[in-house]
Amino acid sequence: MEEKKNLFPSKDTEKKYRNIMILHIQGIVLVIVLMLLLAASFSIMFRSIFTMGIDVVGGMIDIDDIMFLFEEMGFKAMAEGGIGLYKILSVGLNIISYGGAIIAIVATIVIFIQMKKRIAMILDENEEKLNIVKVKKAPYVWLGFLLGAFGGHYFVMRKKKAWIFLLLGFAGMWIFPLVMYTTAISFSDALLACYAWKDHNGYIEIEDYPYWI
Repeated sequence: MEEKKNLFPSKDTEKKYRNIMILHIQGIVLVIVLMLLLAASFSIMFRSIFTMGIDVVGGMIDIDDIMFLFEEMGFKAMAEGGIGLYKILSVGLNIISYGGAIIAIVATIVIFIQMKKRIAMILDENEEKLNIVKVKKAPYVWLGFLLGAFGGHYFVMRKKKAWIFLLLGFAGMWIFPLVMYTTAISFSDALLACYAWKDHNGYIEIEDYPYWI
């Protein structure tokens, strides 16, 4: 009787499958961290552009004249308060953006190192290989990195889950977590394949993983 596969493997589940699941989870965490890094980078870029615009406008307008105008209108205290609040928010956003970017970069490096260690465990020659599928290394890796969010590399394996990933990828255009999920799993698969040994015909052995679709 074929062993039933659960979503989360039990302690007696094959070590290889546990390692692949952990690699996929690390991939999901990596994608989340990269999204945070991207957000911090855009924040820094847009605020830099905004600050440059303010500097250009400030060079064309005499701030003292503006403050005098507000004073004559009875809004001097409000204007000074607004300028003070802007400076505080600007400093706070700078700290958050630059700090977040640095933390995300460090986290990315750490996660990537951990993924490489996990890959070494998966490719350990002493481990029994399960559900083997032979594929060409180059198209599998490139499709995994470039079109993996839409199941590109699974089409090379000719597996039904390629269609599932294709649907999830398109659905992710409206439900963003779905495409983040497919991207993370595909990146993990492609990265694993990068370190897999290929034969003289350019083929590698991929294990058809039963969890996480």
